[in-house]
Amino acid sequence: MYCADGRYVAKTATPWLRLRFADCLPAGRWISLAYRASFFDPLARPIIRFVTPGGHDDRLAPAPLFGRATWIGPVPHDTQEILISPVNTAGPFGFEVDDCRPITRATLVTKALSRHPGRTLEAIALRCIGRRREAHRQLTITFGSTAFENYHAWRAERWRDFDPAGLDAPRTDWSQGPHVRIVVSVDDQHIAHLHALLDQLAQQPYPQWSVAAVAPTLPMPARHMADFDTAISSGRLRLFDANANVAALCSDLSGEDLIGVIDGSDRLPAYALAVLAEHAMRHAAASVFYGDDEAIDARGRYIDPRLKPDWSPTFQAAARYVGSALFVRRRWLAQRDVPRLGMLTDDDSGLGELLADVSVDDVEHIRRVILTRAIHPKRDTIHRTERSAGRSDNRRSNDLSTKRPRATIIIPSKDRADLLSACVRSLNMALTPDDEVVIVDNGSVEAKTQRLYEALTTDDRYRLIHRPGPFNFSFLCNEAAREARGTILVFLNNDVTARDGAWLEPLRSWASHSDIGAVGANLLYPSGRLQHGGVVIGLGGVAGHIDSGTPADDPGYLQRRLVPHEVAAVTAACLAVEKRKFDAVDGFDAENLPVELNDIDLCLRLAERRWRTIFTPQSVLVHHESASRGRSTPDDERYTREWAFFRRRWGSCPRGDFAFHTALSLMSIRTALE
Repeated sequence: MYCADGRYVAKTATPWLRLRFADCLPAGRWISLAYRASFFDPLARPIIRFVTPGGHDDRLAPAPLFGRATWIGPVPHDTQEILISPVNTAGPFGFEVDDCRPITRATLVTKALSRHPGRTLEAIALRCIGRRREAHRQLTITFGSTAFENYHAWRAERWRDFDPAGLDAPRTDWSQGPHVRIVVSVDDQHIAHLHALLDQLAQQPYPQWSVAAVAPTLPMPARHMADFDTAISSGRLRLFDANANVAALCSDLSGEDLIGVIDGSDRLPAYALAVLAEHAMRHAAASVFYGDDEAIDARGRYIDPRLKPDWSPTFQAAARYVGSALFVRRRWLAQRDVPRLGMLTDDDSGLGELLADVSVDDVEHIRRVILTRAIHPKRDTIHRTERSAGRSDNRRSNDLSTKRPRATIIIPSKDRADLLSACVRSLNMALTPDDEVVIVDNGSVEAKTQRLYEALTTDDRYRLIHRPGPFNFSFLCNEAAREARGTILVFLNNDVTARDGAWLEPLRSWASHSDIGAVGANLLYPSGRLQHGGVVIGLGGVAGHIDSGTPADDPGYLQRRLVPHEVAAVTAACLAVEKRKFDAVDGFDAENLPVELNDIDLCLRLAERRWRTIFTPQSVLVHHESASRGRSTPDDERYTREWAFFRRRWGSCPRGDFAFHTALSLMSIRTALE
């Protein structure tokens, strides 16, 4: 597998390299592992594998977003060797270990204190009272998450210069690569931006590029044009009137060439065009490419990283999250109705307006920061306007113009009449005459529960089925789904209550879409803080509710809490899915996942059929989490068995949750940098 100079070819999606140590293997100690990866590799979290006599222990390491990263963590006492898997796709990749060494306890504490003093002191206290495992976890979280306000320093720690003669050697023939045309708007006041843009593009190692300057009127004053004679004569710069059509812009380009619209004050890192071109050549069938972006303030500090999810059409329609760093094939743009170039350059999301009808197979997300925005008031105003318009458009698109499909609400329950009574009282505000509620009784014995059942079943919309026996959430839900008369199934915990009657319609509507599988609700704790806003695979080790515990009115990263958007999974505390889709994947896994993780497993199996999972903030309910049966703990044998099964079935998922950028932390419940 080894080639030379850190370049390899993986024959499987999980290649393994063996780490070598000058001294003895540092079993039982903390180590610092620094490594570099090629900018051309699909960004992934490396897996560090500690091989032990009884098997192995895997840890995820930080993704090298800017070319390098460092993992700090403990080596198990019985480790016999250490392996690392740098990528999660077959094919060529570049990887080098810069340093791997044990670190002393004093160095470890010093580094941890510099990152998070409070958590470090808590870890020291836990260690002093013998709670070693919890102390290790606190330190692991400390080294595995960074607040966004520290982005400038975080970026500097991970930055390395682009190295086309070494680790970043071209993997394709750049002379045959796509031409990249950068479109900018210019006028008399911002002519200096054009000078700066041409100067910095001249430093790009990738040679196939040009700039199209779109001006409100042509010709521009002669005092400006004299400075650009060389760029114009060489073909690096072309001038267009804002009223010209797109055909003029594309006349000298091939169908495979790329066009991107940026602000004149934007900058591209030295690797940007090369990464874009390599990605476009590797994905020849795709027509739309977007990357991540960041901003730089007046003091020269990097801020506001926008680390985006992979293609999420619902999120894009509602919030236009793609924003900057968007490039499209000439052949694709030529098929769109753009009567004048000014429509592309009026603001920095002109191309984004054209993404409404793009096919999911036509879009590629480049998980690299390929554009740096300059902060200025006009752009900030545009972004706020776009977000507001997106929310309004989304609500209109979700109206049910035809007869509402019947919903069957399924509630597993056992005694706790107080919880169930509060739940069903709140449901009545949303039910239509056609809807029904199926309560699956798991062996209730209390008289007050029986009286409640008798009262409920006097209403024709309520039905009761009895399924006594050991608690198996998956089995109970599957049994009720077989009895359901509705086309939309809504699984609901008995410790959930609705605040008003508006919660059901968004779930019903989204679940009715042909390309959508599971739909989850905006669940709050009784305190009013967020309990569930979507599940991230790998968060906390296996899966977790991102941003749980944050204020209900927090907009979330990229404003995602304000609008419906794609997620990897949602909780079955309130989950809607069309019955035919639920049946197509054989429902919940009652054999292997009777209690834990069955909802996440269901969403992932729906995704295998290309049915997306949606979180909708418009459906707001209150969840008294685990009030009916208590919480599971990691020491519970059943809990351990089910989580182990989930890891075996979906083990590779944490390396790349499509809806959660690889450079974001899996150790912090609150969205943070890794």
